[in-house]
Amino acid sequence: MEIDDKLTLIEIWDTTGQERFAKLASSYYKKAMGVMLSYAVNDRTSFERVEFWMNQVLQQSTESISKMLIATKEDLPENERKVSFDEGNALAQKYGIKFFETSAKSGLNVNEAFCAMAKEVIEINPKCLQKVNEGNMQKSNGGQSNVKLNQPPANVQRQSNGCC
Repeated sequence: MEIDDKLTLIEIWDTTGQERFAKLASSYYKKAMGVMLSYAVNDRTSFERVEFWMNQVLQQSTESISKMLIATKEDLPENERKVSFDEGNALAQKYGIKFFETSAKSGLNVNEAFCAMAKEVIEINPKCLQKVNEGNMQKSNGGQSNVKLNQPPANVQRQSNGCC
């Protein structure tokens, strides 16, 4: 991910949100720079569990960890929603964190959420960056923040375990 002429390599871990994985997830929180807590707008229980997971993050991580609340399945019809936008937004405000409603189906706010998380992590911990070769990127918006989600430059080696 390129942000303001710098390459940011991120690792994303999905701990599934199931309580049986709480001890495993806590080992990730200790080293994580950011965490996205998510729930499905058509699953009230998943929304109610956010507070449990937020408490886990607050107890197991550093104070400087970036936190964000993500509502998934925004594309569902209103009559299938069990959690309103206002409820999600209120919970995010309670913790003083950003909130996004997203849709994997339509792509709504998916890139925006990851970019916002990456930028927040960088603000808190600028040492996590690598300079991008000046010839690999040009600012396209008059010097304002420039975020690109794309393939890393050729000089960055990618690792793959064949799962994706």
